[in-house]
Amino acid sequence: MKKLIQTQKDLYWIDGQNNTVELYLSDELPDLSLCTASYAFVFKDAKFLQTELREGERPERRLDIPGGHIDEGEHPRDTAVRETFEETGVHVKNPKLVGYIKITTHVPKPENSRYPYPTGFMLYYLCDFESEEVFEGNEDAHGRVWLPFDEFEKSVWCRENKVLLEEVIKQHMTDQIPQFGEPLKEYIDRPGVYAVIFNSNNEVLTVVTERGPYLPGGGVDPKESSIEALKREVFEETGFTLSNANELTRANQFAMHPIAGPVNKIATFYIGVIDSTIERYSIETRDNEASWMKVEDFLNSNTDEFHQYAVRKALENK
Repeated sequence: MKKLIQTQKDLYWIDGQNNTVELYLSDELPDLSLCTASYAFVFKDAKFLQTELREGERPERRLDIPGGHIDEGEHPRDTAVRETFEETGVHVKNPKLVGYIKITTHVPKPENSRYPYPTGFMLYYLCDFESEEVFEGNEDAHGRVWLPFDEFEKSVWCRENKVLLEEVIKQHMTDQIPQFGEPLKEYIDRPGVYAVIFNSNNEVLTVVTERGPYLPGGGVDPKESSIEALKREVFEETGFTLSNANELTRANQFAMHPIAGPVNKIATFYIGVIDSTIERYSIETRDNEASWMKVEDFLNSNTDEFHQYAVRKALENK
């Protein structure tokens, strides 16, 4: 997903002041070799984390978003986590790319410039709050401020970045997705869809593998909608045909995929209804077995946590 939401020209804080700055909402990284800085959106109790700059650091701003330059060999998401702690004393986790600005400079490249020319990128991540320590400041930051949503006018950064801030808050409020597991090094995001299907005996439909039982589902192929992928996966793994499916919840799980390696499974779960007018297709060639399992047994099994979370959500909605 990539969407241009704002274009500005000649911003004062960019060298030369003859520039075009394009703001994109995106979950896809631009060319990493052109990325110079990474920043973190962190929220807690309807408040937005800001670093309080020391006097003279940036005279036009007293409060700023935590973040900074990407160190050599460092992934931008790790930069956002590191800089947030260094500038505020706040520990964050699960950084998720939400957007970036593309800066194009229209003047000759300055001598001794260390920035990409003529185009560079600055990245923004939405992070989950984890904990905070006593923070007495350092050479860059005087302290931290948790700025209430109704006091954004006190921050120059918030006023100047109102469009981006509103979009990220919207995503934060509507898309607080639980994350399970511990991140593995150099993981990739792997979107998928899964079905929670009950029968009248309080059993849930599962696919039993050597690693344990799982909900039927899998990845979404190119040019395939989520519902199309769900129906295909359920049929391929269980032989059942879905007549209907409604979105239930979303959850993520860090895992080791047998082919892709370390992944973060970005899952959407659906309540599925089997079409009783269509006979179950017999599957004889699959290594895994599809079977009905008592809900209590599934919740006590060694399945992935995000699958158990989805079943509990489904039970709440019954």
